[in-house]
Amino acid sequence: MNTDLRWTSADLEAFPENGNRYEIIEGELYMSRQPHYHHQVTCVNLAYFLKAWSDQTKAGEVSTAPGVVFADDDDVAPDLTWISRERLKKAPAEDGKLRQNW
Repeated sequence: MNTDLRWTSADLEAFPENGNRYEIIEGELYMSRQPHYHHQVTCVNLAYFLKAWSDQTKAGEVSTAPGVVFADDDDVAPDLTWISRERLKKAPAEDGKLRQNW
């Protein structure tokens, strides 16, 4: 019998809003701290160029730190995402997270 604990999206929903950033990757729980200033500057620069390209091509949208749920045991908050307009029509759930239902 496998006794390894596998965290799920439901577990994350039960956590208090305490300012910590929690993610589940392959059933394992991770907590991260505020990113370093230079990390954030890099994210802003990447977002700027992705947004400019997306606005020009009308191909999709850029977002910073949305919740992305790939599976019940893969629930993450990437620093930056880009999603095609086609997938964006189907991806956001009622909770505002992007869910792999495209």
